[in-house]
Amino acid sequence: MNYTQINPPGCLKDYIRFCWVLQSTYADQTPKAFRAMADGSPGLIFQPAEKGILYKGADVLPETLLFGQSTSYSVLNLKGSFHTLGIYFYPNALQSIFGMNAEELTNSCMDLNTFAEKHGFYLKEQLSEATTLDQQTAIL
Repeated sequence: MNYTQINPPGCLKDYIRFCWVLQSTYADQTPKAFRAMADGSPGLIFQPAEKGILYKGADVLPETLLFGQSTSYSVLNLKGSFHTLGIYFYPNALQSIFGMNAEELTNSCMDLNTFAEKHGFYLKEQLSEATTLDQQTAIL
């Protein structure tokens, strides 16, 4: 399993703490659990369904999700090979970028594709057409 942290572009450094990539080519289908720590920061995760998908308990998480700050850790599960791209925002970013009160997503998440489509932005299609990590990061 490989984890890489990426600095945000200078114009977004006031909103984004860092971007990250977690990937594995390990084909074992035994679920692997890990804890997402409660750190008070919202974030975004993009996980192409064909490259593995996150579960929270028995629930499949959306392919592109926006999550709020957590008040306790969460246990997430992955199995097989996967490729996940994430962004950790500063606490004020949900209001600044998405125009939403951060309390709306405390201890929960939402499908970012649905939110984007309501605002005329077809995120899922753009991310699906991107062929490299750099392209996906730039779109997000």
